Amino acid sequence: MRAVKSVLTAAKNLKYEATRKQSRLQSKIGMSRGESINDNSSASAAGYNITNYSAEETEELLILKSIIDVNLPKFLADDIPLFHGIINDLFPDVALPPPSYADLQKCARKVLNKQNLQKRKKFMEKIIQLYDMIKCRHGLMLVGPANSGKTTTYRVLSDALTLVSSEAPSFEEKEVETYVINPKSITLAQLYGNYDAISQEFTDGVLGSIFRFCSYVKPN
Repeated sequence: MRAVKSVLTAAKNLKYEATRKQSRLQSKIGMSRGESINDNSSASAAGYNITNYSAEETEELLILKSIIDVNLPKFLADDIPLFHGIINDLFPDVALPPPSYADLQKCARKVLNKQNLQKRKKFMEKIIQLYDMIKCRHGLMLVGPANSGKTTTYRVLSDALTLVSSEAPSFEEKEVETYVINPKSITLAQLYGNYDAISQEFTDGVLGSIFRFCSYVKPN
């Protein structure tokens, strides 16, 4: 049930983003032509590329992309061909169009150049997978052996999103700040907070203090 919920949450986010982008694009076309654009044929005639899918095809593509985004990053290399085989059996006639992360990938390459890191295709895939997972989950873990690039992946993504917020505002991302905590260095009460039964006061832990700081001091 947890996996189903994750897939449905991802599908909802994709549907929301697709609807919002198409609405914004149609408004832009209408203002440029002085008229209202209500269908894909008019948008295409105006020189804009809006993929023409039926409602059923759109829902099918959203579910397929959600299943891939939620599950693919969790598999080992040997399991990926089996996963793709299952996907092809479940969606035999559905061709998933390649997602467009041009702005994010461009900024990620700039960050890699600045940090003197190699722009390997596999590493770029992991950055995009981490971004997709963050968009559909409240929390996640990066798991792998030492020196496998876990820390570098999230740091590069953080810097790339900060860069894309200024260079590509249409991507609709904001500046990213990270707060690193070592939970093994403190007690659970110090991490999450502690309730004093005598004074009946609650003392925020490190994690709660950071959430409060981000919510009130830096709401963006």
